[in-house]
Amino acid sequence: QASGGSSTTAMPAWQRALIQPAVTGAAGMPGYSPVNQAPRNMAATAAEQSAMGASNAGLGAADYAKSAPSPRPDGREIEEAASIVSAPFDRPDGESPYDIQRDLQTAMSEFVGIFRTEADLEEGLRRIETLKARAKTVGVAEGTRLYNPGWHLALDLKNLLIVSEAIARAALLRKESRGAHSRLDHPKTDSHFGKVNLAVRNVGERMEVRETPLLEMPAELKKVYDEVETPKAVKVP
Repeated sequence: QASGGSSTTAMPAWQRALIQPAVTGAAGMPGYSPVNQAPRNMAATAAEQSAMGASNAGLGAADYAKSAPSPRPDGREIEEAASIVSAPFDRPDGESPYDIQRDLQTAMSEFVGIFRTEADLEEGLRRIETLKARAKTVGVAEGTRLYNPGWHLALDLKNLLIVSEAIARAALLRKESRGAHSRLDHPKTDSHFGKVNLAVRNVGERMEVRETPLLEMPAELKKVYDEVETPKAVKVP
């Protein structure tokens, strides 16, 4: 049992195996330390816990790989993937991936920034649609497959556009302000959105955003959350 912590003896063996190294490492740190020592101690503890978590995740993955059936690659899927990644070299006169990346950054900064409105978000989505069409014609004018940043960016554009569209569509549906998401046309927090997540998925050729329920927050955490979220009245003398 670490100082200020709870005993691990009542936990299942697998759970003790996961947390015991972190508890042991933390117990070796002083509970109260000088100010100049505290950041180093906290950083060291965090690093130990991260390393422990990564180690256990790796061991778990190895155990799964030993028991799971070996995958059998589909030759047609391999050929299709190879064709997709090499396509930019077939279009040496195609549009530069750097131009599309720059225009995407501009669109997201101007229309899907921290302070948002419905009109801006809709304009951002229109621009993303245009960029998606342009990305289909992207080409690599020079270089080979050996360390070619232009080729790498040409392949990255698909994911950049997917993430950008998902952010914009979710922000459009979240008609409230919360954290770093500030809707100027919906400045108040809506309790409904504190109970759901917005899940993004592909439906055919289009992206769809759906609400999915959150798990019920434990009572002790809900009390703390409510205290933080509910502003206290300020008495004016």
